[in-house]
Amino acid sequence: MPRVSNLTTTNATEALAAVRAAEVIWFPGGEQSRQMAELNRLGLVAAIRERHATGAVIGGTSAGAAVMAKVMITGSPKNAGEVPPLAEGLGLWPEAIVDQHFVVRKREPRLQAAVKANPKLLGVGIDESTYVVVNGNGFEVSGKSVVIVFDGQIGSGIKRTEMKSGQRYSISGEAK
Repeated sequence: MPRVSNLTTTNATEALAAVRAAEVIWFPGGEQSRQMAELNRLGLVAAIRERHATGAVIGGTSAGAAVMAKVMITGSPKNAGEVPPLAEGLGLWPEAIVDQHFVVRKREPRLQAAVKANPKLLGVGIDESTYVVVNGNGFEVSGKSVVIVFDGQIGSGIKRTEMKSGQRYSISGEAK
């Protein structure tokens, strides 16, 4: 039977051993800035990246999805059209900036601004009750709502693609 461990934030040695032994690592919702701060404080970032590179399955919900990107949104901008506050994430999905609760919280403007500031990255807005499975050079959408993709590598402007459950997006920009 598989063993499930919750990381302790009081014992960095135990937390590191749990990450190194993990076959699946799950990041819960909450606040992505706080999650990254704790992972850095505990010295777990490199171990998580290593487990991902050697085949561990990595997943998360809400803020847990946002931390997987190389660049993560950490809040809303003070004024419309401004770039939202950004910080370094885990870099497990280095081609994307992930935003969560996307449609429900009307976050299109902040993700578009983040993509404009980082046009080589794909903006992936995941709504509630919806998820993506990243595999190879793309991802597939599943769930009840939609995923909105912003691609800033199409010349001038940003291409917006709305995707529903069962559709696959190639990182090269093709929705299928």
